[in-house]
Parts: sequence; C-alpha cells; structure tokens
Amino acid sequence: MIKLSPLFKDGVPGFVSHRFVYEIDQHLAGDRRFNSFIDTYSSAAKWILVSDYCLGDKSKPNDCVCFTLIPRVSEPDALLDGIAAIAPGDVKSTRSANERFISLINSYPMFTIGLVLDRKRRVATDERSYFYSRIESMLKQLDVWDETTPEGRPFNAQYRAKLLRLKAKLATKSVNMKLVRDTEIISTLAGYLASAVTNPSTEIVGWFSDRDSILSHMTEANEHALAFDFAHSFHHIVCIGRDLDPSGIMAFGIPEKSGHMWYDALVRVPDLIGGALADYNFKTNQLSHQKFVPVVKKILTNTSKTIFYNLSILADGCNLKEIRFHNSPP
Repeated sequence: MIKLSPLFKDGVPGFVSHRFVYEIDQHLAGDRRFNSFIDTYSSAAKWILVSDYCLGDKSKPNDCVCFTLIPRVSEPDALLDGIAAIAPGDVKSTRSANERFISLINSYPMFTIGLVLDRKRRVATDERSYFYSRIESMLKQLDVWDETTPEGRPFNAQYRAKLLRLKAKLATKSVNMKLVRDTEIISTLAGYLASAVTNPSTEIVGWFSDRDSILSHMTEANEHALAFDFAHSFHHIVCIGRDLDPSGIMAFGIPEKSGHMWYDALVRVPDLIGGALADYNFKTNQLSHQKFVPVVKKILTNTSKTIFYNLSILADGCNLKEIRFHNSPP
C-alpha cells in the first residue's frame, strides 16, 4: 500500500494535506479485501476511477461521495455500451431496482469505496489559513518543477494562475468555503485512490467525475479543472515518495458542459451505490424508497466489492469508522 507517512523527500518543499487521507491510508493498508483486489489486478496497465457525489441535498439524511475503481480488462466502449443497455438512466430517474445492473456490478471487476461525510465538516479551525498554506506550498512545488521538468511549464503556468485566483478569492467575503473544502476533499481522495493502483506496470489511471461544481470552481473556459490539478499533483507527489515515475499516468475525463456526458454510463455505478448510501437513515435503519432495498441487500452488503466509511473531518483532526451493512430488511 501507499504508506503516506513519511512521504516527502528532497525536492518536495512541503506539501500540505489534511489528516483524513492518512487515516484512510492506514485503514486501507490493513484491509485484506482492498489489497486482494489491487493485487489481483496489479498487472493491469490501465485503470478507470469513476466518482459521484450527493452533497448538500437536505432531502437526504447523508452527504456522501463514492469512488469506483475498475481495471481495464476489456475495451472501455464495451463496458460503456453494456451498462447503457441495461441501465439507461441514473438512479433519480428510476422507479425500481435494476437487477441486471446490480448483477453486473457484483460480477464485473470493480471495487467501490463510499464515504458518508459529516455535514459539519471543516478542515481546520481557521480554514483560510489552511488553504493559504496549501496554496503557498503548491506554488513552491511548481517552482521546483519548472526547474526540474521545464517541459511542464505550460501546465504549471495554468495551475499557478488558478492557485493565485483561489488565493485572491479566499481574501474576500464572497468565497464559497464549502465548495473550496469539498474540492479539496474529493480531489485528494481521487489522487490517493489513483496512487493506490499505480505501480511500475501502470500506464494510465483516468478519473471520470460526475458533472459537479467542483469541476468548474476557479476554472475559466478552456482550462483544466482545479480539482484535476489538485488530484494530479497529489498523485504525482505520492508517486515521487514511492520512487515511481508518475509522468503521464493520471488523466481526466472532461464532461460536456450540459446534457449527456460521453462517459455517463460509467458514472451510473457510483451513482447507484451512492444514491442508496445517501438515502439510508442510519438512525432509523430505513430507506425512503423501495428501489434502494435491493441495492443495500445485494451491493452494500457485498464486502468483497465495497468498503464504506463514516468520515468526520474536524477542525482538529478527523474520525474515520467503517460502516458494515448486513443482509436484513432495512
């Protein structure tokens, strides 16, 4: 596993990241299910990381994020077409559970990690100071990369411009701190999970995110999403710490501005799982809709294919606990 601590070596001038990612690494490092999955497909040259989120929906009892890791064992178009054929719509547009889709998720090589996030999450007592430190350390790292890998300067220049834009925004009262915070959390998770499957035989890990405000945040037209930059740099620095060459490994799916996304079928996997996770009332052990019952019974209880955590990100640290679902009527 990654073992993030100690992570940084000479040439990395101090990368700031929240404690929660270290806690997740400690849990997954000792989890035989996750390690078995990664080991089984360690020879896969290409991986897909697909994600979906339910954040700020007051009609749901939980905020959650879901990431699904898929090794490329067949042509991506075949998987896209297969999902689209049996699951033509997202979970919001369906009235009942799709048993064929559930069966595909349970039989196809894929592994999902879902996190229920505390709605009072904060990354620091003084979040502005935290993000200022985060930005300053990344700016220093970009200066280093300008010298060591001058061919990357055009990318670094765009990244630097977005970081300075974010720094200026943080100084204003209009900054959407919740969006900054969630961009940090989701992109860090994406970079971490991409790192988890990266080894000397890895050629590419592609992150395919559902369309969300984190992808447009602090990003102007024709620019790479800031969330992608965060994930890319986190993955890059972790790989440096593991003596791996990360160059060209992490790539990103770019969704259309509106309407159907070209990789929409992939997102339906974490969409279905995350929809049930967001809907599950842990206090009453109930779901709001019958369509989620088979998802809970047949996917959320499938511990060989899924891991779920309750993550409280606190101003002074974090609290991470595994959630176990049991195959009984909710």
